[in-house]
Amino acid sequence: METGGKEDSAGKMVPPPAVYVAGVLLGYSLDWLYRLPFLPALPSQILGIIVALAGFLLWVSAIRTLRKHGTAINPTKPTTRVVSDGPYRFGRNPMYLGLTLLYLGVTFLVTSLWALLLLVPVLGIINWHAIAREERYLEAKFGEEYRNYRHRVRKWL
Repeated sequence: METGGKEDSAGKMVPPPAVYVAGVLLGYSLDWLYRLPFLPALPSQILGIIVALAGFLLWVSAIRTLRKHGTAINPTKPTTRVVSDGPYRFGRNPMYLGLTLLYLGVTFLVTSLWALLLLVPVLGIINWHAIAREERYLEAKFGEEYRNYRHRVRKWL
C-alpha cells in the first residue's frame, strides 16, 4: 500500500462485487437445499425490484461521480483525489451501499431467507477486506484532507 512507491492503491483484494455475488449464490443454493420461510412471493418481488433498482442507480451514480473526477473506480488502481460530491457527500461508500441494496433487492426477488442471512458475513467481509484497506490507503495518501472528509461524512449514510 505504498503511496509513493511501486504500489499506489488499496492493494490486491477479491473484487467486492464478487463477494456480493458469492453471498447471493450461496444463499440461493442453501435455499434450494433447505428452504426457509420467507415473505409471500409477490410482495417480496415487488419490494425486490424497488430496492434493487435503487441500489443499482446509487451504484451507477457513484461510478459516474468518480469518473467525472478522473479517479479510479477499481480499488486496486491509484486514487487521484478525495471525492466529496454527488453521493459521496452523504456517505463515504456509496458504491458498497448501492451493491448492498442491489443484494437485498435480489434476495427479495428470489425470496431467499438464506441469502438475506448471509448478508451479515458479506458485509463483514466488505467492511474488513475492502473498506478498512481503502480507508487506510486514502488516509496514508491524502492525510488531513481525507481525515477531514472522514470526520464530516458517515461511512455508510
